[in-house]
Amino acid sequence: MTSNQIDAFRALCERAREAEDKDEDSLTIEQSYEDLLVFLKTHESSRAELSERLCSIVKSYRHARVAGPSELSVDALAYCMHELCWLEVKEAALKEQHDYFVARREDFLWRLIDAFESDWQKAPSYARFSNPA
Repeated sequence: MTSNQIDAFRALCERAREAEDKDEDSLTIEQSYEDLLVFLKTHESSRAELSERLCSIVKSYRHARVAGPSELSVDALAYCMHELCWLEVKEAALKEQHDYFVARREDFLWRLIDAFESDWQKAPSYARFSNPA
């Protein structure tokens, strides 16, 4: 990926995080998620680097209480992964859930892991997934 593409990815993550933090309306939040999804789909040729970055984000969730919010929320990532189903991201989430969150009896990452299922319970909350074609 070029530095411009990395900057664009970071800007999209920041925009999604800002929409969530400002508690903007659900359509604005979903649009920020949608823009991120389109970016990931458009840059599929850079999947290895992008998935490595997303897996790194998954690993950062364990430090959120100390370091503050991650670059991308679990909800934004779940939105993207519901459609993309990148197995490496799911495996990273399963590993983190098992290695870190289970020991603390937290189900935090199941919000992401469940998004890989066709019957994702949160899907109807989003316009993109509520009206299947």
